[in-house]
Amino acid sequence: MDSMKTLLYSYNLERLPGWSSVGKHLEKVTPSSLESKKDELIEAFGLKELVGYRFSQLSLGQQNRINLIRYLLQDFHMLIMDESLANVDELTREKILLKMKAMFPDAFFLYISHNVIEVSKFCQEILVLRDAGKVPQITKIEGQNYSVHRQIDKEKLEHTMLEVMNASS
Repeated sequence: MDSMKTLLYSYNLERLPGWSSVGKHLEKVTPSSLESKKDELIEAFGLKELVGYRFSQLSLGQQNRINLIRYLLQDFHMLIMDESLANVDELTREKILLKMKAMFPDAFFLYISHNVIEVSKFCQEILVLRDAGKVPQITKIEGQNYSVHRQIDKEKLEHTMLEVMNASS
């Protein structure tokens, strides 16, 4: 963590300027060193047909995916994702999370979500934050850290989800 120099924050409902196409905006913000990853991310995020559209013409889920790509195309050490995949269907979110883990194995992601299944399945460590009266409570739980190279144990996943649910109540 001491070598972490660049921290980025992506959140749900963040907006891009509406005067140019999504593709032109991504071209402008992508450093030349990460240019090769741009097309791969656009394809993996299911947005190839939409690069000619303006941001305002996209659905909320499509907008959130474009915003996330914009951050992934920056030079970062940690990306805080605050509901960054809200309004994206479950299968697409899973595909995106697996692709991110594969493409950025050395990056740190702080994934903020209310989706217990998703957090339990994909995260390595889970922090459940709750307000127990006047003193906030934080519970740390080991997640299943699912990736393309690991099988998911459904029984362990269910156990993790129960731990998360019990910690939040």
